[in-house]
Amino acid sequence: MQPKTRKQTLFVPAAFILLFALVVGSAAILSPSAMAQSRPKVTEETERTRSREQSPKDTRQEPAPAGRMTTDVVPKQETPEIVSAAQNRAWTSSGSTGTVDEDSAAIAQLKNFTVTFLPLAAGSINVRYNITPTTGISSFCPATTSTVKVRFRNSDNAGTTARVSFEIHATNVASGGNNIIYSFDSNGKGSGLSFTTFTDSAAAIDFDFSTKVYWIEATIFRNDLNQLADLGAIQIWESAGTFCP
Repeated sequence: MQPKTRKQTLFVPAAFILLFALVVGSAAILSPSAMAQSRPKVTEETERTRSREQSPKDTRQEPAPAGRMTTDVVPKQETPEIVSAAQNRAWTSSGSTGTVDEDSAAIAQLKNFTVTFLPLAAGSINVRYNITPTTGISSFCPATTSTVKVRFRNSDNAGTTARVSFEIHATNVASGGNNIIYSFDSNGKGSGLSFTTFTDSAAAIDFDFSTKVYWIEATIFRNDLNQLADLGAIQIWESAGTFCP
């Protein structure tokens, strides 16, 4: 049996060696070279991408990385002042929807979309149309230009034996009056025995339904039974001016 003091002498060096190995191993693991090897490789391109995506100080717009969807902000476009009939709700009326005066009832007929003469009838047919406010006829405050379209037939282009005409009237609700603000005459605008459409895109009409009432008085005339005169349709809309608030 060995002395007790010798066992203690052998045990102390062994513990010291074990502790030294642990310290050396930890130092190797935490060394800069080892940490660099364990870190994932970051390329220059990766750093540039990361700086663009994560930097809160960079407010400039940069191109998005490939594969990423982007949304472009399109500036709001100003609405043009010239507005076509397709973009608005114009006031429209077919000829056959008017109110025929009592003194014309014996010679007039409402046929399809037109107002025209009965067979073997001649004279003057007087018809009225009430103009009501629509989006297209009250778009501007005020309007500088309105567009008037007329579908009609007039076989005598000179207007001597057949003619289609109408006037737009206005009256003030508070003060009254009867003012003609627009006139149409088929003379020189007809197309023989066929229907045609006349467009006046420069009519100086400003509709103000807050203070006024508007209506149309139309006249279809012929004194020759061999001539044709028909009013087919009327379409009106404001096309330029200052938009209403």
